Amino acid sequence: MKNTLISYCGICCSECPSYRDKFCPGCLKLKGCKISECAKSKNKKCCFSCKEFPCKLFEDGFDWNIDEFPLMKEFKIGTVKWKPYSKEYLMLFKIGKKIKKKNNSNKSHENNKKN
Repeated sequence: MKNTLISYCGICCSECPSYRDKFCPGCLKLKGCKISECAKSKNKKCCFSCKEFPCKLFEDGFDWNIDEFPLMKEFKIGTVKWKPYSKEYLMLFKIGKKIKKKNNSNKSHENNKKN
């Protein structure tokens, strides 16, 4: 996809109507997003590539003052608890990590048998 923008948290900004219509500046310009701050500090383009994902920021959320979005009248200006994904969605990532770890362990065990 040409000009696809994926945010640090994994949301596809380039498909988001708020981003396309310039209501949301995207996480490169947002100041209060703890997820983007963390990803930048770890030099990650997306949290999905972080070994700690899903972390507390995703599981518990964080307080975010959304005054950065003055054009979004549907939001009540002030602080909200921001959680981009449901606990069920995050559970899929945890299950995937367990399966990957198990598969890697099995491969390592098989390789040791061959040697």
